[in-house]
Amino acid sequence: MHPVLSAKHGLFMLLGSAVLAATSCVLDPMGTGNSPPVASGAGAAGSGAGDGGGGSGATGAPGVGGGPSGGIGGGGGAGGAGGGETPILMAGELLVSLDAADLTDGSTVWNNRGSLGVFTPIGAPNVGEYQQVWAVEFHGRDDAYVGPLSVPDIEGSSDRSIEVWVNNPDVGGEEALVSWGKRDGLPATMVSLNYGTNGGFGAVTHWAADMAWEDVPSADTWHHLVYTHENGTSRVYCDGEERNSYDRTLSTEGGVPINLGAQRSGNGQLQGPGPLPRAASVWIAVVRVHSAALTAEQVRHNYEVEVPRFE
Repeated sequence: MHPVLSAKHGLFMLLGSAVLAATSCVLDPMGTGNSPPVASGAGAAGSGAGDGGGGSGATGAPGVGGGPSGGIGGGGGAGGAGGGETPILMAGELLVSLDAADLTDGSTVWNNRGSLGVFTPIGAPNVGEYQQVWAVEFHGRDDAYVGPLSVPDIEGSSDRSIEVWVNNPDVGGEEALVSWGKRDGLPATMVSLNYGTNGGFGAVTHWAADMAWEDVPSADTWHHLVYTHENGTSRVYCDGEERNSYDRTLSTEGGVPINLGAQRSGNGQLQGPGPLPRAASVWIAVVRVHSAALTAEQVRHNYEVEVPRFE
C-alpha cells in the first residue's frame, strides 16, 4: 500500500512532529491516525519517534524530501523508518480509499481510509489471491459492496475522479465497477465506471450520456482504470493512457450510496430483483474516489507507482 499525497494543495513539511510550513494537504482525512504516511521517493529517513499517519510505527519521524510532486518525507509505518516510498497523488479530497490488503476472507466490512464511511458486502464476494494479487472477487450475480452516501463534491456537475485496479477474466457488455446516482431518470443522473465491451456504455454509464472504451482493456489482466470529470468533460484511462473523452454537463443525483460492482435503479435500490443485471464478474484490489479531477500526468504517475504490485 502506498502513501497518498495531494499534488494540488502545496508543500507540507514535517520535522519530528512539528509542522514547519503547510498549505491544504490531506494526510489523514478521517482524523484517526490510521491513514498511510506520506512519503517521497527521495525523502531522507526521519529520526526520533514518528507520529505521522503510518499506523503504530515507533521509529521514523517524517523526513523532508523531494518527490515527484515537490514531495515530502514519509512518516514511519509499523515500526519502519521514514522516507523511501513514492506517494500516490490525489485530486481534492480523497473520499474513498479501499485496498484489499486490509481484508481477510470473512471480513464483514471493507474499511475506508478515505474521509467517508465503510463499505458493507451484499451477497457473497470473497477475498483471495488472483494472479498473485490479493483482491476481492465479485461473482457477477448477487455480489456488491454498499458504501456511504455520496456527497455534494461528487454530485451534480461537480468534478470527480475514480481509480480502480481490476482484473476481468471474461469481459461482458457493461460490468459496473464503481457507481453512484440513479438510472432510469433524466439524462446524466448517475455515474458508473464500467469494464465492458458495449460500444455505447462499456466504459461509463451516465444514463443517456455514456462512453465506450476506444480500445477495450484486455481480459484476464490487471488494469488501472480511471474516470475523471472536469469542466464538463469526462475522460477514461487504461494503464496511464487516455482511452476516450466526452463533453457533457452532468446532473448526478445524490442521496444514495456509493456502490462497488453494481448500479442503482431510479427508485434508489440496487438493481434487481434477483441477479443484479449489470453486476461485475471481476477481481478488485484497489478503489479510490477523489473530489476533483486527476490530471493526465497524475493518472500516469499513480499507474507507474502501483503497477509493480500487479505485474
